Amino acid sequence: MNPRGLTPTRNARRLTEPRQMPIARALERNVAAGELVEIEPFDGSERRVVSIMSAPVTGRDGIVQGGVVVQMDVTERVQMEQALRESEDKFRTISDNIPQIAWMADAEGKVLWYNQRWYDYTGRRPPPEGSRAEDLSALTHPEDRTAALDKWKQSM
Repeated sequence: MNPRGLTPTRNARRLTEPRQMPIARALERNVAAGELVEIEPFDGSERRVVSIMSAPVTGRDGIVQGGVVVQMDVTERVQMEQALRESEDKFRTISDNIPQIAWMADAEGKVLWYNQRWYDYTGRRPPPEGSRAEDLSALTHPEDRTAALDKWKQSM
C-alpha cells in the first residue's frame, strides 16, 4: 500500500485549483492533510508521483498563523509497490491453481499462508486479514505430530 494509505490522483489533464491543494485544506480545517498526486512536468518528461503533506502552524491562541508543506517525489516507490502487487497476484494465481496442497511457514513452524487447494481439501475458510499464524503442530494429526515436527526441525 502507498504511504499513509494514499493513492495517486490522475488529474494531469485538469488544473488543480488552489482551494484543492493540501495546504488549503490543512489551513481551512486546522488539521494535517496529505495526498499522492501524479504530475506531468512542464518539460514534457515522464509523469511523476509526488507525496504532498501539509500542516497548519497555530499560535498559542490556537489560531492558524501559517502552514508547512513537504513534497517528495515517490515515483520509484509507487512503481515498486505496483510491481510487488503484480508479482504477488501472479504467485497467488499460480499457487491457487496447482493440483497440490501448498503452504508456507516460518522457521518457528507458524503457518503463514495456504493455497486455495488446502482450503478446498480441509473445508476451512481463510482467516481474517491480519490474524495470527497457526502453529504447524496444531494442523498435524496427533499420531503424526512427533514425526512431522522432527522432520520440520531437521529441515530447518
